[in-house]
Amino acid sequence: MGLNPLRFIKENLTIKPSYWNQIIYSLLGDLVGRDSSGEIAKGQRLGTPDTPWNELWVEKIILKNNLLDPHQKEKTKQVVYSGYTSTNSNRSDFMQITENGIMIKGTPPLFYSINGIDDKTLDKDLLIDMKYTITAEERTSRECTIFNIYYQGGQWTEYEGEDGTTLELIDVGDKIKESVNQLVSLAIEENTTGEWGEILTGWLKVKNEHYYLEEVKRGIFNCKRKKLFQKHKAVMLNLCSIFLSDKQQAITSLSTPLWSISKPSSSPPPLYWFDLVNGNWNMANNDGLYTPIEIIFIGFAVFDFNKCLYCRSVDFSAAFSDKNDCDLLIENNKIISTKHNIAVSVYGQMLKFINQRIEFIKEKTLAPTSLYFLYISDKMQTIITHEKPYREDFMNGFYHPKEAWRCLGEVYTNDLGEFDLINCSRYNNHLSDEFAYIYHEISSTDYNETLRKSFLLETYAAKFNANKKLSEPITLTRPLNILNSDKRFLKLDNNSILLLCGTYEISIQIAEGEGIEKSSLCLTADLVDLESSKLPLYGISSKGVTATLEGSFKLKAPARLKVEQTITEAIEGASIAFKASGKIFRFLTIKITRLKD
Repeated sequence: MGLNPLRFIKENLTIKPSYWNQIIYSLLGDLVGRDSSGEIAKGQRLGTPDTPWNELWVEKIILKNNLLDPHQKEKTKQVVYSGYTSTNSNRSDFMQITENGIMIKGTPPLFYSINGIDDKTLDKDLLIDMKYTITAEERTSRECTIFNIYYQGGQWTEYEGEDGTTLELIDVGDKIKESVNQLVSLAIEENTTGEWGEILTGWLKVKNEHYYLEEVKRGIFNCKRKKLFQKHKAVMLNLCSIFLSDKQQAITSLSTPLWSISKPSSSPPPLYWFDLVNGNWNMANNDGLYTPIEIIFIGFAVFDFNKCLYCRSVDFSAAFSDKNDCDLLIENNKIISTKHNIAVSVYGQMLKFINQRIEFIKEKTLAPTSLYFLYISDKMQTIITHEKPYREDFMNGFYHPKEAWRCLGEVYTNDLGEFDLINCSRYNNHLSDEFAYIYHEISSTDYNETLRKSFLLETYAAKFNANKKLSEPITLTRPLNILNSDKRFLKLDNNSILLLCGTYEISIQIAEGEGIEKSSLCLTADLVDLESSKLPLYGISSKGVTATLEGSFKLKAPARLKVEQTITEAIEGASIAFKASGKIFRFLTIKITRLKD
């Protein structure tokens, strides 16, 4: 072993040849396996599962007599390696708001690369003084209204616009209309305080002369998602793109940058275009022609009429992975944990739990009958919060809007604000379609004359007329008493089915009944908002044929569903429908499938 000291290498910084030379002179000789006495021996391992090696930087690696040359590894052309991070995680946070604009923190140094030529370093804070003033006349042209008759401030509206849904806009001002196909930020007006509420950022689109905000990101800036109402007023603010040049200079633009494989064909063309084929930024001149420019995109900032409200820097480059072995296990109504010996990639860092588990412990008061999300940070902290994650494709997982926290699952609280032992779902790699069967059944030993009469229509004799039609329909809420599944996306409660948010398929069958001429089957929901108007679902039976109901729907909020049967024609003394199976009378069978989103 040599005595030369090794220079400190910043995490995620590219290792240059000079660094490899230091390792050569510091590690003289080969790394070999040794037995417990220290003697060289074949078949010995370096490290153990309990104490694995973290990082190994070497000059040469020989694998089965073949040399692996680390210099042949292709380098990313546009990348920010490291810099200032947030207090709660290692998420990049090198853009800070100042009184007049933005400060790009260079302390600690911000390391980045432009076009893969040379590594750049910003080692001092860079101030960007800028204000975007808006006149009263221009403000009017920036106003619009978010419209939907279902937006009544329900809890689910905190997430509306995300996950493929859209926000329809009416009373759209001329300045907004000029921003079609641009990335825009709309600020919700807080009428009671005169201040801005939530910032909605998404792509402005027009279809059949109707304006929409699509691919909306809510909560990515330092503001909370808020409930929406059907005629919420909004104002378009200035969304500024910020770049850093190879000369350590900042460049700002109100034009939405474009990332694409082919050169933009829109008119007017975007000012800045990132060529995904060649991996470099280009700038349009007065003739609309693009020429390469030595810059790197580092983030967005939102300005209102006189100051910067919010900003967000780009994420650091890391080896993001979808690795996630975490299945959630229910300990009790205060603890949710995972199994032992698992791994999960969080913000490019592989967290391994050897002979230990991840625990989510209810340490604070949680609201009753509410949905919560379970996160783990890149610093191995567990967090329980109401804030919903995003599916971040480039990170290969569900992540918190503002922090480097990966979401492992969701849980619904009961009436006491405790973890519901049924309604808990995981967010891991192998999430697939889940099935659950619900029955209404009784055993033959519990079946007696009193119970038999309760299932006969003879008690309704006064309601029959000569043609077998009931003078008034008999509507029954079907009892639900058996859940044949360990799936946690639903539970039974007071003859109803409580479902979490999600997409479902459902199939319901009622057993044949003697003397029932005609009846209908209906699945209803109490106070639920749906993305499609497919509830209630109906099924019809006649002359004893089994009533079957099938359909699908998507819940945007947890919902309570009930199964009802309405009998309109029957013979006096007819049974309300049962079918014996061994020693069991089964009156109802429901199959619920939760589809993978």
